[in-house]
Amino acid sequence: MAFKCVLLGSAEDDLLQIGRFIAGDSPIKALEWMDLLKERAKSLVEMPMRGSRYKKQYRMLTVDNGYQIFYRVEQAENKVVIVHFYSPYQNYDEDLKDL
Repeated sequence: MAFKCVLLGSAEDDLLQIGRFIAGDSPIKALEWMDLLKERAKSLVEMPMRGSRYKKQYRMLTVDNGYQIFYRVEQAENKVVIVHFYSPYQNYDEDLKDL
């Protein structure tokens, strides 16, 4: 059975924050980056385990220019759950210490 991709509210908020930051320089590039990050996240349904392990139940996928996608794979429900997106300028270890 095929996996489906679910973005949590936290991931949507992260995308908006990243988009706002990039939009300061280029609104068009901001939209392009947001679309690219969503596309990369959704591509995880094809190979959910391809990201490296992060802590016990999470995985991390590095995409273009150092952006990170943090997610978990829910095998029983055939879901890839996107938890957070991070830019290379953010300290995800500090933010995600409670995961």
